[in-house]
Amino acid sequence: MCVAIPELLLGINAERASGDIENRITDERHNPEVLADISFYNQLTLKPIAPLTLVLGTRELYSNQYEWVFLYKAGARVTIVDGLFLRTRIARNFRQPTIRELYLPYPTANPDLKPEYSLVWDFGAGWISKYVEVSCSGYRTAADDLIKYFGVWPSAEVVNIDRVVIWGVEGEIILRMSELVSLRFTADFQDVGRYTRQNPDAKMNGTLDLGKKFGPHFVGGCLSVEWVHGLYMADYERQPLDDVLVFDLSLRYRYQEQDSKLMLEPYLFLRNIFDNQYAYIAGYTMPGFNLLLGLKVGV
Repeated sequence: MCVAIPELLLGINAERASGDIENRITDERHNPEVLADISFYNQLTLKPIAPLTLVLGTRELYSNQYEWVFLYKAGARVTIVDGLFLRTRIARNFRQPTIRELYLPYPTANPDLKPEYSLVWDFGAGWISKYVEVSCSGYRTAADDLIKYFGVWPSAEVVNIDRVVIWGVEGEIILRMSELVSLRFTADFQDVGRYTRQNPDAKMNGTLDLGKKFGPHFVGGCLSVEWVHGLYMADYERQPLDDVLVFDLSLRYRYQEQDSKLMLEPYLFLRNIFDNQYAYIAGYTMPGFNLLLGLKVGV
């Protein structure tokens, strides 16, 4: 049995953000503190036995505002038989408020925002074959001081939520019925707890792709659908919104000679083809039927 050589990835990253803030309505000016950080990261990939892959990594970040932050991740994937696998992952994440969230725009910003810490864990299984791909995962997200937007400008606000725990399950099915036709379906169901505002209970997406290549020509199309259930305008499942159901259609033609870099690709997007009335935010209805015609040229 051949054991793969471990792979080690090392890196360094630095970021700096600064600027001047001006409210042209009140002529108020503000010079925000510089936000800067530097981090060192590493990732080790191991394959101790052929069916098993392990990934371990850490990130040591120093922020001029929040000092040292230690982050980590770990994952494992094991192949049971050809195409069938199990996997699990865990990661600790950190996000500091941006200058925009702290100071822009008036009056939405919140200069008292704290950094966000979260721990994400998922576990799942999948099966991959020539014609079918199936995967399903359960996940848990626990966040402290989650940075969250609520409402619509100018009454919107960005705040910290002290503690949030979200459980969910998601899945995907891909069917490649032939070289011409493929079908993809994804679904996500979650329990968001009491913070239900703008956190849907369920979401499903599907696409049907058809395409044919003959010589330098390609003709294809894609029909897509999105369904969103359980949107609310207030926490504790108050002020519910109607479900979102929207269909889109895209058509494209591409011409490219085999030994030529010249490529011409006109395309047409027909959005909301059934002219449904829907909104993700109360009072802000999305556009009805509309279309976009374009041309992509490669040389």
